[in-house]
Amino acid sequence: MTAKAKVIYSRLKRVKDLSEKERLMFATTLAETPDERWARNRTYLRLMESSADYGKRKSGS
Repeated sequence: MTAKAKVIYSRLKRVKDLSEKERLMFATTLAETPDERWARNRTYLRLMESSADYGKRKSGS
């Protein structure tokens, strides 16, 4: 975890409705640069697209 993510994580500890896993996820994501967030989103969208394509091929067989 980066230094920036650690600072954000410590602030998120005050939020009562977040689980430990959610705090880690939000801290890491909020600490990313715009370019890093863009790369993460592109990867996620590619994964969703390939997952949808796999479902179509599987049921179409």
